[in-house]
Amino acid sequence: MSTDGRILTAGGGGLRILRWDLVSGETLLADNRPRSHHGLSLSADGDYLALAPTLDRIEVQQIGSDKRLGSFFHDGRGFALSPDGRLLAVNRRLGGVRLLDVASGERVGDPEQRLTNSSVLAFSPDGSYLAAGGLDAGVWRIRKGRQGADTRLRRRPTIGLRRSSALAFSPDGGFLVEARDTEMDFHVHEVPSGVEHPGVRLGGEADLIATGPQAWLIARADSSRIEIAERGTDHRAVIDLGQPVNRLMFTAREWVIAAGQLGDIRVWRLDRFGRRIELSNQGEILALHLSGEGDLVGVVGPADPNASGPAPSAPRLRHWRPDTLGPVQDLPLASAVTAAETSSGGGTLVLADAAGDRVRIRNAADGVIRREIDNIPDGALLATSPDGRHLAAADTAKVRVWDLETGEPILDHLVAGEPVTLVLGDEGWWLVTMRKERVQVGTRGDRQQSRYSLIDLRDPGTPALALDDLGLREPRLGPRGRYLAWRPTERSTRLCALGNRGCGPVRGLDGRLGAFSADGRFLALDDGRGATAVWDLESQLPVARLDHPSDMTPRALSNGARFLAVADARGALIVFALDPRDLLAEACTRLPRSRLTREEWDRYVGHSAPQPTCPNPD
Repeated sequence: MSTDGRILTAGGGGLRILRWDLVSGETLLADNRPRSHHGLSLSADGDYLALAPTLDRIEVQQIGSDKRLGSFFHDGRGFALSPDGRLLAVNRRLGGVRLLDVASGERVGDPEQRLTNSSVLAFSPDGSYLAAGGLDAGVWRIRKGRQGADTRLRRRPTIGLRRSSALAFSPDGGFLVEARDTEMDFHVHEVPSGVEHPGVRLGGEADLIATGPQAWLIARADSSRIEIAERGTDHRAVIDLGQPVNRLMFTAREWVIAAGQLGDIRVWRLDRFGRRIELSNQGEILALHLSGEGDLVGVVGPADPNASGPAPSAPRLRHWRPDTLGPVQDLPLASAVTAAETSSGGGTLVLADAAGDRVRIRNAADGVIRREIDNIPDGALLATSPDGRHLAAADTAKVRVWDLETGEPILDHLVAGEPVTLVLGDEGWWLVTMRKERVQVGTRGDRQQSRYSLIDLRDPGTPALALDDLGLREPRLGPRGRYLAWRPTERSTRLCALGNRGCGPVRGLDGRLGAFSADGRFLALDDGRGATAVWDLESQLPVARLDHPSDMTPRALSNGARFLAVADARGALIVFALDPRDLLAEACTRLPRSRLTREEWDRYVGHSAPQPTCPNPD
């Protein structure tokens, strides 16, 4: 990657050399001449290439030119080109590492390294240090003379390492990350002092490491999963490349670049939460709320103790923001939780205590308990109003509603049947109940049938409305109390608007019932094959369609459908941005400039006067 983040150069099997302009997507260089090789190394700016055309020779050349800058003996071990392309480090089979000057071919120095069994070599970003792996691993200082003359490698290591299987410097050169053979921790060393910082436990042995300003990347070469560990915390995220990882790169701009063994190269940006970033093993997700600004609040845990990542061992309240990898809030809950709900406004959490018949109402922002309500039967259905002022609990005997400001009940109503879905919305307070009855079916006998009823909790004296003719299955009330949705078949959803006369008209939508937006206007539907469609219920039109892993389902949709969260049963989470303004802002953060050139404007837009492509142009 070039220093301005615009140009990406890659070399692969064959040997092909490719270079792209990441702004326009244009291929700047495509050298497809077939050349066999036994290894290659690119300089940091992608201008110089070192490759081994045979097992006994390394050649260095400038990319885009046939001019050979140097040729060196090679015995089949690893080698690396310095960031400026002027030095070549060779890991010899016998005798350790040798550092060579590319222009003169002269030896710059031999580190004091007697034994090596590793081809791992890494230069610091400024070329001042060389790290080598193996049994006798270490970091050596490269002393540079004026204008590149009199460059020397200090013989004794500045930092001593041992049995290093993977090495990587941070972009600023201030840290070196090391993975060791047969160990499942990686170690962090400060450069040049050698002070070792606490490492992070890995899910397995690491073959590839890359580092960034805020996080470490770890992967196995035979795995498609790239694990991200945030510095100074136990927070983890996982990116799945979809094919075994072959190369990893972490740029100073927080871009992750990964190349797979099938030849694909993918780029991610990590400075905003949810841009295809998966939060792994959060635990069982008991409740989840997604704000219009992308903040995510959830009650999670416990999770599978054998899974990798920081899974909670007891329920916890966690809060993530769009610009953070780990939660900005992670509070343990004092006791186990059997049920959890969030208000559609997002400010209130309702948690049912597994130790008794008590419900605790907490502030979602800080976890502080606002109110405790006792004598609520275990397994009761819970709901809160959007403003968090009222709580409802329904069981097979009655439904009750409390004013949470005073703690006093304002409704105590007997019901017949099992409560199925409950909502205290600003457009209606509704409860749907279900009773099972045996009905006669012709001459073949009888069968059990479910009968559903709709109760208006703002006027509980009104007789319940029968919903038998709708063919309900797994009904769910929208958060504002305006819509009732259900799933008549495995891959379809039906919806109707609620009112004094019942539920109608009925509309059919393709996809399994997923999540309503917090404002009740949008609905996310899962096709069961790894895609979610978001519908605007007022216009009756789809507004977005997103692909995701097939084992994930929609769990939360923000006000205005700006953000969508999907999750799986293991507690992995992905958040997507849906609003065009957010997508434009995200695209503009990736651009090194905010204007197209006249040639680019004419090619992609037309012959009108060029305009800024991003807000606040430079």
